[in-house]
Amino acid sequence: MTPAKTWMLRIGLLLPVVLVTAAAIPRIVSGLALETAFPVPSYIVKNVVLPRKSYAAAAIVLSHADPRDGETQILRAEAAHSGGAPDSQVIPIVENGLGYNPTSARGWTLLSELLMSSDRQRAGKVLITALEMAPYDYFLAGRRARDGALLWDVMPDDGRPLLLRQARLLWTEALLHDELLPLVQTPGGAALMTRALGGDPVTIRALNRWVAMRRLGIVAR
Repeated sequence: MTPAKTWMLRIGLLLPVVLVTAAAIPRIVSGLALETAFPVPSYIVKNVVLPRKSYAAAAIVLSHADPRDGETQILRAEAAHSGGAPDSQVIPIVENGLGYNPTSARGWTLLSELLMSSDRQRAGKVLITALEMAPYDYFLAGRRARDGALLWDVMPDDGRPLLLRQARLLWTEALLHDELLPLVQTPGGAALMTRALGGDPVTIRALNRWVAMRRLGIVAR
């Protein structure tokens, strides 16, 4: 075998390794970014509130992740939003993330919140998409119910039942009861719960008793 053919054979054997390595590099970079930003991404998913500066610092770190890693880009957008970045800067980040991870209920929820002040009609439609993607996501249930209370007037008619089911879940699932007080304190939240419970006076009285006890600092389950 001539030297030229030998080198061509070696290159041919090495090429798959090079291609696999090149494909893995973006994932490695994203993994390193997530590890460096830890525990902020984990706390974001669990709804644990952190100081604003922690979110801002995590957003900077996550900006170095692979832009094609949709899940990480959505976490980056949420960190930036919680860190005080302007909505106009965060919207392109979350939209890019959704482009690569269109099934992310968290991403659609965040986008809806970011659009509330500039395009309420679109915000309502986007929230419906978030509800369709994961109607029983416990970590998003209270947040989406509060968003829906603020957007009820612009919610599409065919999407309102999804929102009512989400709000009703806060009462029917004991693990989500802690989300009730923030909801009824949100403008439109009490009216949303009344609709979600079908106007049933017995259930509404029970809910009102629970809220009153919680406001008094009594643990009510």
